[in-house]
Amino acid sequence: MNIKFSCQKINTDNLKFTIINNRFYKGPLIDFYKSNLNLLGYIKIDGLTNKLKSLCSLDSSCTDSDLCDNCFSIRLTDTELALLINSNPKQLVGTYKRTFIINDKEFSFDISSIFQSKKGIDFKGFNFIPDLLTFNINGGALPLYTFTLDSNPSENLYISHTNDYNFETPNAAYYTSTGKTIYVGKIKPTSIVPNTMTFNFYSQNNTFLDNLNSRTLTFNAYGITHLSNCMLDLMISSYPIPYQYVPIKVKNEIQSGYEFYDLFTKFKDYSIATQFPYGMESCIKSVCTYASTHLVWGSSRIGKILVQIVVGIFAPQINILESTHLYDSTFLYKTTLTNSSVSINLFGEIFRSDKLVSVESGVFEFVKDLSKSTTNKLIISSNFDFDNIAEYNTFFSVYSPTLLTSPMKTIKNIFSINLITFSDKTVNITNKSVSNKMFIGFSETVDKDTVFSLIINDDPKKDYKNPKNHFFARWNNDLGLFEINFIIKANSIQTGYLPYIIYYDYLNSYSVSNSLFQSDFQLNVTSKLFDNRGPIFSSVSNETGSWTLEIEDLVNGFDEGYVLIVGEVDYSVYNYTLNSSNRKKGDQFIGTYLIKIPSFINCSTQKFYIKKVFLKDNQGYTSYYNKNGDIDPLSNPLAKYMAQEVVATSICSKNFDTDDTTPPLLGYFDARLKENTITFQFQYTDGESGINQYQLPVVYLKNLNQRIESCISRNLTSNFGVVPYSCTLEIPRDFGPFTVSVYGALNNAGLSVGCSEDCLEKLTGAFPYYEPGISLLPAITSTNLFSNMDTTLWINGFQLTNIISASVKYESQDNKTYTADILSSYNCTASIGIKSTDKPIYITIINSYGVSNEYKAVPTHLFNFGEPLPTNAPQKCTNDCSGSTKGYCSDKGCVCYSPWIGEDCSSQIIVVPPPKVNTTNPSTEIIVNNNQFFKSLVSIVSIRELNVSNSIVEQYYFEKWTHTNVSESVNKYTNNITTSSNVTFSVTITLEWFTNKTNVTFANQEIFMNPSTMKYTIHIGQYPFKSQLNSLQIVMSASIETDSQSNMCSSQQFGETSSGDNSDYIKIQIDNHSLYGRLIKRGILDYKIRSLSNEFQLHDDRYNGLPTSNTQYQSQSLIGINLAYFTEFALIDPDFSVIIDHSSANSNSPNSICKKSGLTKSQIAGIAVGGAVFLIVVLIIVGSIIYRSQYCLPVKIIIYKIFKKSKV
Repeated sequence: MNIKFSCQKINTDNLKFTIINNRFYKGPLIDFYKSNLNLLGYIKIDGLTNKLKSLCSLDSSCTDSDLCDNCFSIRLTDTELALLINSNPKQLVGTYKRTFIINDKEFSFDISSIFQSKKGIDFKGFNFIPDLLTFNINGGALPLYTFTLDSNPSENLYISHTNDYNFETPNAAYYTSTGKTIYVGKIKPTSIVPNTMTFNFYSQNNTFLDNLNSRTLTFNAYGITHLSNCMLDLMISSYPIPYQYVPIKVKNEIQSGYEFYDLFTKFKDYSIATQFPYGMESCIKSVCTYASTHLVWGSSRIGKILVQIVVGIFAPQINILESTHLYDSTFLYKTTLTNSSVSINLFGEIFRSDKLVSVESGVFEFVKDLSKSTTNKLIISSNFDFDNIAEYNTFFSVYSPTLLTSPMKTIKNIFSINLITFSDKTVNITNKSVSNKMFIGFSETVDKDTVFSLIINDDPKKDYKNPKNHFFARWNNDLGLFEINFIIKANSIQTGYLPYIIYYDYLNSYSVSNSLFQSDFQLNVTSKLFDNRGPIFSSVSNETGSWTLEIEDLVNGFDEGYVLIVGEVDYSVYNYTLNSSNRKKGDQFIGTYLIKIPSFINCSTQKFYIKKVFLKDNQGYTSYYNKNGDIDPLSNPLAKYMAQEVVATSICSKNFDTDDTTPPLLGYFDARLKENTITFQFQYTDGESGINQYQLPVVYLKNLNQRIESCISRNLTSNFGVVPYSCTLEIPRDFGPFTVSVYGALNNAGLSVGCSEDCLEKLTGAFPYYEPGISLLPAITSTNLFSNMDTTLWINGFQLTNIISASVKYESQDNKTYTADILSSYNCTASIGIKSTDKPIYITIINSYGVSNEYKAVPTHLFNFGEPLPTNAPQKCTNDCSGSTKGYCSDKGCVCYSPWIGEDCSSQIIVVPPPKVNTTNPSTEIIVNNNQFFKSLVSIVSIRELNVSNSIVEQYYFEKWTHTNVSESVNKYTNNITTSSNVTFSVTITLEWFTNKTNVTFANQEIFMNPSTMKYTIHIGQYPFKSQLNSLQIVMSASIETDSQSNMCSSQQFGETSSGDNSDYIKIQIDNHSLYGRLIKRGILDYKIRSLSNEFQLHDDRYNGLPTSNTQYQSQSLIGINLAYFTEFALIDPDFSVIIDHSSANSNSPNSICKKSGLTKSQIAGIAVGGAVFLIVVLIIVGSIIYRSQYCLPVKIIIYKIFKKSKV
């Protein structure tokens, strides 16, 4: 093999160094700067054709950066860092010199510190929470410090300790209308010994030179207990278990204590997190026995036990790993495996047999969201303890020389972003959440399928791997930009720039903060209130068997939560829900709640502890406490009480502490499996202290992948000593074969008992192993996250290929059910069309085997962009929509199937060749030449500025266009117009011809383009309005004519469509041919979707007094599209096509002109009325003359006599 290398000399004259280090803005620093303030900044090198790898090789103060190919981070040297550490307080102000040599050429520059020395800010009320000198560090429950500022500072604050050079950012907890800001931060000791800690504070623009507070703090640690000396038993079971699995029993004896309520078992390569009572075989007098049974593949090694050796098994291989982009960061993977009994760990997420959907023999599918990636490896594991590991950018198979790469298209150079703007550039979030849009443009060509997302940096606890925290970018074809819809929660940001992160490489966790961008890329946020901390307990008091809890959330208000109480001796569990319905007094900002342990006649006297707390405010910020678990101090609702036990004691009328030593006895256990549903019936007895009625046993199902499903039983009677139980569970479709155990029976003396798999085998005579039936019915197990604006929904499940139909029931429409379009389908996922909704929907699908389950899906994000967009009024369905083959009747009128169109779906789109391109102006001439010749013409006439009285202020006609051919079907025209005030604005019109039926999206609305349709996209630049009260009108001309001289009629009809696109239409007809125009009643103005209005039959002297010149052979109308005031740009999107009508225009058609009279029906009616009036006037005049003559005396006498009699 010959390998050739070539070297390229760097032309140092072309190199340009850019220093980036002064882009800090206000907001939490959850990015590459956090706790890393020895970072001085970044260097970006332009002028290199390839990636430079040697710049940082010999300099520890320089490292590669992921911002771009030739970006490097510059840090303090070890010497500079030592000076910083040893100074007290730390001197953060300074300038540092850096020198690099490339091709023997020296490049030197200075980097200034991000800090500047200025006068400090007065701190008030510095305290510790709790206010003690000795702290017990319990699972991370560290103490807090707090202080108050009289103002809302415009820069970030930092804290350091004299014995620690790490920096922390204090969390601004909340501030109120008084203008005071409360800060909260956590204390991080360097070691668990007495520490003298002096706290120094800094800000971006201020160095605080005075020591704020000094205390000697003592930290005592205790935390999670690791169990040792686990005993492994090889069980010999008479029950035949397939797949060469054998049961292994894990046992361990535990000294009783409420800290063992949560158990985490690391078993083989499985991690199992369980809660009491799972695994507790018995708990008697402070000694518990843990026992659980696991089915293990026959060759596995567990500890020192070698169960079986299988010869000839090698590491599994993947032959093919194909991916298809579904949506956002989610991909469908298809793979072929040499051994189906494997698990695939792809980028940190494990897919075992219950997640691999079989397509055919050896071929599997699974859905992977790459935003959840935690590694960049592929690990294929077999049940024989053989692994095949592929690193990123290495070959993953010996059978296929294919590199393991990410299928996701990502941003390659973050500095190619040349535009970030927002539909609203300033927002006020005081007590209200705000929806907004971000628009991002690039100076380089970026694929439209590039995946990146926006994260609002409003919560220090935010999980970047949770897809709910990502707002994904979508390509906006109308604007040629990426668009991101997002929501800023009420009171979530301090006044200043919105802190945000653009996440652009999920596999390598690359992201960039807004702090890197210039000021015109920022969003200004104002708020009189601020709160990004969850609710807390401001007061906790306890009495015998009860607690009184005062919950405080001064800004957002408390929404809901729960408190979980655990008994010290018997592990009895009581869960209390907290919300406004059980608040005793107060309000959502400060409210009091009471929780009581049930009173017993027979029980065991013991202490009860608050084991877990979860509280949530009205904006979704949470606080969480788990005794003996990991606790974030900033989120601890019991932070004020961490130094004391929050305990209540129960008192019993009859105490069984010493009388009863026998736990409940399981009398019988029966399981009935029917297809995918299993029902359990069993009975416990205890003749001494009786069964505790409040604690219900739980039946556990565990599959071959150690996944657990639980079934909480219900007691069928309330007998003292004999209690039968029952529970029924629908087994998940992806669960597979499983074993059964039952735990959690408790008597009144506090003795609990459980029965593992081997226990049930001894009781029933059969090992409790079950295989649910294999179903060919489709099943829906989940959907993608969707918003109230989405019209496509992805469903995940089984048997989703060959879907015959899908139906969706809408809660927002009185539970009406509609048929959904099936857009795509695979075995494990499919996409359907839905109506946008802000309420839950219920999806059902049908394949050839039957009907699926009904799945409830709830929109995750509810966007509200202010101005309500116009919707068309419901219309009557006429003529039965011309039959079921042409359309159907909806609640808004007839919805037609392409190519049918019109009010009753009786008109048909005529498929014609693409029109000849006009290189002079953006007009479209569509010619139909069947038995008759018809020609239709659509053109742009002028732009009018109208005042509030709808009078024309300015009018500009289009004279000269610049034409550009974009593609075979797309042409672009540009016109620059100079106004009377010598200001130039541009108008760009893009004409696109659609040969086939196509779905397009404009202004967040999906529109169906019929074949042989010309779409006009009209873009108007910065028009110089004379007044902000004025509006703009785009005038278009639409006409149709024929060369026939036969007797025929022309007609013009205007109205609203009924197909759901909420548009106006114009139909200009001659005989049985029409030009049909659709004018959508929404546009994009300054990045906002705004409503438009349309006018028809306008008048323009320059166009020969239209529309009065129309005849039966030629019909023309001027159309006005009215736009509200805008400052940057406007974008609209009408379209036109030619149709053939079921019936010809006639004298009864709207605005018709027939024969050669040239008169419309209204003109004929006017003439008729005018003629009748003229005849009456003539008769009156003649009658008056006759009446006054002498020859009319006999008539006068007769009239006189008639009137005289009527008065008598």
